[in-house]
Formats: sequence, C-alpha cells, structure tokens
Amino acid sequence: MKRRKDFMQILIFYILTLVVFSNGYVQKVPSAPRDLELIAVNASAVKLTWEKPEQANGELLGYYVYKEKLLNGEPVLDKLRKEIVIADPNKLHTLITNLEPNTEYAFRVNAFNMYGDGEHSSSRKIMTGGIPPSEPRPQSVSLLNEDPPLRARIEWLPPEITYDQPINKYVVWYRPVDKIEFERAEVPGTQHFVELNNLAMGREYEIRLAAANDEGLSINSTERLITPVGVPEGEPLNVRYDIVGGQLNVQWDPPEMEKRNGNITYYRAVLTPLDGEGKKIDRNVSDRSITYRVNAKNRYSFKVTAATMKGEGPSSDPLNINPYLEALVGPPTNVRVQATSNSSAVIQWDFDETQTAGSADGFVVKYIHEPVLNGRSGGVDNTDHWRAQTVMDPAARHLEITRLTVHKPYAFCVLAIKQS
Repeated sequence: MKRRKDFMQILIFYILTLVVFSNGYVQKVPSAPRDLELIAVNASAVKLTWEKPEQANGELLGYYVYKEKLLNGEPVLDKLRKEIVIADPNKLHTLITNLEPNTEYAFRVNAFNMYGDGEHSSSRKIMTGGIPPSEPRPQSVSLLNEDPPLRARIEWLPPEITYDQPINKYVVWYRPVDKIEFERAEVPGTQHFVELNNLAMGREYEIRLAAANDEGLSINSTERLITPVGVPEGEPLNVRYDIVGGQLNVQWDPPEMEKRNGNITYYRAVLTPLDGEGKKIDRNVSDRSITYRVNAKNRYSFKVTAATMKGEGPSSDPLNINPYLEALVGPPTNVRVQATSNSSAVIQWDFDETQTAGSADGFVVKYIHEPVLNGRSGGVDNTDHWRAQTVMDPAARHLEITRLTVHKPYAFCVLAIKQS
C-alpha cells in the first residue's frame, strides 16, 4: 500500500510539471515595461511614463503601478503597495497624486495578460518638492501698556505641518481696520513672539501672521486687537461759518483720524463776544455744528474742542467773526434768464467785485414758481422759502436750473455769498 501511495504522488508531480512546461506558463507573462520615467508635476503629484514590454507573450490587458515611500533611501513598509491599475494596454502614462511634499518615493510598473502579472520594471526614485508650511497657531494678543506710546505682544506656536523643512522666519502684518496699508514686522524662525510698537489709541487692529520656509509663505492666521481710548491729540479741522437772517451757524470737521484716539463722544463749542456785550456761550454738542442768534454789530471769537470718553483734546485756533463786515459784499447785477427747454433755464449774471464792498466766494440762485393772477404776475418778496442752488466758484457767471414745471412762469434772483 505504501509503495502504491508513493507512486501516485510521483505521478501527480509529473503530470503538473508536464502541464506547466508544455503550456510554457513561465514564458507567457509579459516582460518588464521599458524606459520608465518620472516627472514631478508639483509637490504632491508625479507623472509616470513608460514603453510597452519588449515581449507581450499574448494580448496585454493593462498595467499595475507600484509605489514605495522611502526614508533614508529605504522603504518605510515591507510590503510593496499596488497604487493603481490601468486596464488599457495602450495607455503608457499615469498621474500619481496625494503624495507627501518633500518626501522620497520609488515607483515601478509591470504589465499583465491572461496568464498573470509580468516582470517588474526597474525601480525609479524621485523626491517630491517642498511647499510652504501650514499657518502658525496664535496663542495670545496682549497690550504691554495702556498709555502712549502703545505696545502689544503677539505669541504663537509653530505650524502644525512643516513637511520636515525648517521655518526660516515669521512675518507679521498689522493695520487699523480703517486703513489700507499694512505695517510689517519679521522675526527669526526660532522666535515665537513679536512686539508691535507705536500703536494708535482707540483703534481696532487687524493682525496677520505667516510662517516662511525655503518654498515661501504659509497662509495667514488672523487676529484682532482693540487699543484703549485716549484723549484726542488733534483739534477739529476746517472750522467755518454762515450768517443768515441773524443766525450764526458754525460747522467743523473731526480731528485727523490718527489723532482722534477713539470715538469722538462730543464737541465743546465756545463763542465769546469781543465787544464786551453779552456772555460767553460754552456748550457741548454731539453734532459737528452749532447755531447762535447774534447781533450784527458785535464781533465774536469761536473755538471748538473734540472729546472722547477719556477727556478733551486741544482747541481749534480762534475764529474771528464780524457779522457786519461779512455782510459787505455787493449783489450780482444784470441778471437774465433764458429757457433752454420746456423744463429748464439758464440764469446769467454779472459781478464786478471792484465795484462792490468785497469779493464773493460763490453764488446762490433762488427761484420759485410765480402764479399768474388776473393777467398779472404775483411775485413773492420774501425769498427765504424759495428753492436754491449754490455754486461755490467766484468766477461762476451762469447756472442751469432743470426739472422746472412745464410751461409755468418762474421768478429768479441771484445772491453773492462768502465762504463763511
């Protein structure tokens, strides 16, 4: 019985050997693909190209592409990883993506047919390119003092992802949110804080932080800082006034933005009579204007101060006001009107400042619809309620009025005005 069992084992081995070699199984898989080339596309992608095997040994069905991650030139994993299957024997290229930047890889390719996998090509190595790191991780933004000059300190942790490349430097950009231009500061890659100097008071700052390696800058981390309010350092600007019908209206603009040191909460306006008549008028107002009833025969001095919640800043230069002299500007002459359409007209006038008591800074054209009563025009002597258009040009000698009522009579008059 034992002799018969040995005989059967030998017979089975002989039959299997005969089948393998009679069919030429070993020789019928494809030979290795030729001329494998690697081309870096970017820091995380590589393009592979190759030529068909010299011996297909039948109909090719496609290719397998293998990838190995290397560390110090040696595979990180023991097992060769099949990265992609190409089921097209005529496609001799592929793109491998999602690779790690600044990392060495090895690739190889083999073809396959109905008999199985063919021989592998020789292995080709490539080092992927580097990319900038991930953004720094801000930890704190704090003021170092609350009195000018203000200083702030920003602290951060290094980027979470560096792709095994050193951080060369950190760059900080900062600006008040109402400005366009950023200021810039840089520190070495080993330093994880920066101090910002000479910050303005009462402002909201936008702070951007980036890390840089040899490949460039990371995306930005963004933080905000609101500095404490201070007393204004600048005075209100462009103080000017009008006098109409015994009413003195004074207007002004806020201090320069850089000198406000916070939101302006009120203005302190002071009007002082210069001729000994009347009392000084000292008021706080929230608007940028104030109106007084004045005596045309008296002279006045006016000044205004801006204030924040921390206190009042410097006053504007005194503005001397003389209502009587301001009235000494002569009227325009030779006023004439010409219709330019059924709803518009051009008003023209002459003005010779050498023949009047003073020069004009501009002109006001007033007009009103004048109804016809019993064949006679009914004029309106009081022009306070007339419509008006102003042209602040001392050389102006005409103005076109539009949107008039069609086919209706109008009355016009022209006044010379001072900038004050």
